[in-house]
Amino acid sequence: EILVQRLAEVIEKAGDCQVILSSSWRRPHHRNRRRLLENRIAHYLGKPFHFHSATPMYREERTAADRLETVGEYVADFCTDSKEKLGLVRVLMLEDFFITPMDGWKCRGHSVASVSAAEQVLQSYAKSALPATSDVRVKVCHCYSEVTC
Repeated sequence: EILVQRLAEVIEKAGDCQVILSSSWRRPHHRNRRRLLENRIAHYLGKPFHFHSATPMYREERTAADRLETVGEYVADFCTDSKEKLGLVRVLMLEDFFITPMDGWKCRGHSVASVSAAEQVLQSYAKSALPATSDVRVKVCHCYSEVTC
């Protein structure tokens, strides 16, 4: 419950934004869980809440790179569809990448060995769909912690 409360706080601080679901909870068999999550977020926001959209399910995501590509393609499509209205694009991705460390896995020919590298990949997707004058800012929060014994 504390994580839902914190997510609501992030959404509230972001202000006017669109919240896109990219987790496995976007799949039809998780519909009830998604509704419960939306209701809990609404409770903490003090107003109705629904995810604005979800990333498509055309590929079976099995790896961290698959998730980053899916989100990147969504960002590029969003930018293409909205480019006349966009001067500044801000992307915040909260992701554990299938509980995977940033250890050099490959995405779009890039080695993703850091949060910064993942941010660069997402930024390249956005910039590929926008005029060169557009301002794109990307922040990835890698919600992953490795425990060693």
